[in-house]
Amino acid sequence: MLALILLSVSSCAILVQDIRRRLIHLAWIILLGISMITINLYAYKYLLSVAIINLIFLILFFFILWSYIKIRKGWNEKMLNRYIGSGDILLLLALCAGYCLYNYIVLILSASILSLVFLGIVRLFRRTMIRIPFGASLVIVNYFLVILFRLTLLNPYSELFK
Repeated sequence: MLALILLSVSSCAILVQDIRRRLIHLAWIILLGISMITINLYAYKYLLSVAIINLIFLILFFFILWSYIKIRKGWNEKMLNRYIGSGDILLLLALCAGYCLYNYIVLILSASILSLVFLGIVRLFRRTMIRIPFGASLVIVNYFLVILFRLTLLNPYSELFK
């Protein structure tokens, strides 16, 4: 129960900070990671192996993204803090141990879609270019999935969405 309260507080803080200031404090990201680990502490056997598998996936994902940006925009183009923020990367790292690979990919894709929907809604009212709050979308989808797993008593390490 305490882990869910920590998850709620850290998710709300990250959501507000990412939307308002586009700056997420590291303490909230660490608290989110700790709350995700304590929520899934009953599956302590899987935490390290799942975190390593998801970390390998993230490295591969960012390498492909980096390669695409270098090929498309040129070798002098920087990826960090221009196309993806350092807070977004830290959030993805904090959530590594929370889900099996399949559900982790679902988390990333759902957060990306939610970010694009948010961008579309904002662009209806403003014509200026804005930065997409991916971190806020990530914590919203994460909180939804944690509640879904808790209400249905499913294991987040099982492949739910297959």
